Amino acid sequence: MPNLSIGEATGLYLNHIQAQAYSPITVNHEALRLQAFADFLTMVHKDLESVTETDLRGWLKIVRDAHHKLRAVNLLYRFLNERGLLAHNPAVTIKIK
Repeated sequence: MPNLSIGEATGLYLNHIQAQAYSPITVNHEALRLQAFADFLTMVHKDLESVTETDLRGWLKIVRDAHHKLRAVNLLYRFLNERGLLAHNPAVTIKIK
């Protein structure tokens, strides 16, 4: 599997949802949510492959709009998993109450 940066992965995902006729507003919101995730990865010196469920839980405790950010991250990982670009999804078991 290729080692994609968060920027490359986000670009692929955003291009995909644009091609699926998502509204420009939705694409922009997803981009902002994933940029927040990218900022977090930079802060904790992690990449997409090394981030854990524990890392994500910690991040979600300190961000606003955690439910939407978790959804965006989960969809990004699912997109990468389905294309064989990443083997795990640390967001899949996390639930926001």
